[in-house]
Amino acid sequence: MKKGDVYTVVDVEAGDGGVLIRTDAGDLLGVVAAGDVEVGAKIQIGPVCGDWCKLFLKGNSYRAQILQRSVKSS
Repeated sequence: MKKGDVYTVVDVEAGDGGVLIRTDAGDLLGVVAAGDVEVGAKIQIGPVCGDWCKLFLKGNSYRAQILQRSVKSS
């Protein structure tokens, strides 16, 4: 996972105060205050710092915690 990568959301699980997003690459992201995420949405990765990244979705930017990285993107 690096800046500029574009992924498709394949699974979304809403929780208290945020959502868990699984990408088509197999990454799992925890995002606070992104309640309108839908399966099939495209997300673009911004700067990545350790286990955190910025992601862009529907014209908005969010701070996301990288909870699980796929083997392909690690």
